[in-house]
Amino acid sequence: MEKSKQYTEDRRQRVVDLHKSGSFLGVISKTLIMPRASVKNIIRKHNTLGTVQTLQRSGRQRRKLNQTAEHRLVRTVQLNPWMTKKEMGQDLEASGSKVSLSTIKRFLHDHGLRGCRARKKPLLQDRHRKAILKYANEHLGSGGGSIMLWGCFAASGTGSLLKIDGTMKREDYLKILQLSLKRSAKNLNLSQN
Repeated sequence: MEKSKQYTEDRRQRVVDLHKSGSFLGVISKTLIMPRASVKNIIRKHNTLGTVQTLQRSGRQRRKLNQTAEHRLVRTVQLNPWMTKKEMGQDLEASGSKVSLSTIKRFLHDHGLRGCRARKKPLLQDRHRKAILKYANEHLGSGGGSIMLWGCFAASGTGSLLKIDGTMKREDYLKILQLSLKRSAKNLNLSQN
């Protein structure tokens, strides 16, 4: 069905003229071969606004950030990626551009600059601190040296940690992989792959 906004201004004016001359909606609809609802809408618009011209519709407004402010915002994010949107807004306001947080968020999203939160690390508990302090006190006078360790970890946690005595040979390494890696994978709930 054709919508009233698609009719020419002349055709809409003709609807209004026929209505003023006393024609009914059904007669106007048949005469001009238009849906009755379109005729009704054109007449209602004329009675309300006093015109049949196409008026400017509300829509997307002009950009609130000018090109200089946009460059400044991108550069600020690149130099300080930990800056919050609120701080960015304050920085822009200090330079003379006041915009909302949603405008900043939309601008950053349009430029592929998406925020992320650092993964929370578990805090050390008292038992961890005591164990570390105990280990440090026990090994305070041990002097220098080196130690070889083998360990593994995954997103789900840490696996086994083994101390390697002497020089590790190929056979030793394969043995560790066969025993400790499989056990660690099972404890970490990793798949067989």
